[in-house]
Amino acid sequence: MIKAFGKRIIISLVDLSIEKKVGSLIMPSKDDTSTGIVISYGSEVDTGIDLGDIIYFNKRDGMSVKINGEEYLSVHEGCVVAAWKDK
Repeated sequence: MIKAFGKRIIISLVDLSIEKKVGSLIMPSKDDTSTGIVISYGSEVDTGIDLGDIIYFNKRDGMSVKINGEEYLSVHEGCVVAAWKDK
C-alpha cells in the first residue's frame, strides 16, 4: 500500500471521457484536467476528501509513480478542483 505524507493525495487515474454534472459543476471531457480515485492522503490534508472519492485536478500538477505495474499520481491538496462520491 502506498502512503501519502503531509498535504499530498495519492490517486489512481480513471478516465471519465464523458461530461458529468456534479452539483452545479459540469466536468468537461477534454481539457487540461484529469480525474482519479483517492487511495491515500496525508495527515495534513484538511479538504474533507475521503478514500474512494473521485477528484478532479489539473493534469500538469503532481508526480507520477509506478508501483508493481500500477500507475499512481501524487498531487497537492491545493490542486484539487472538485471531489465527489460515485454512487
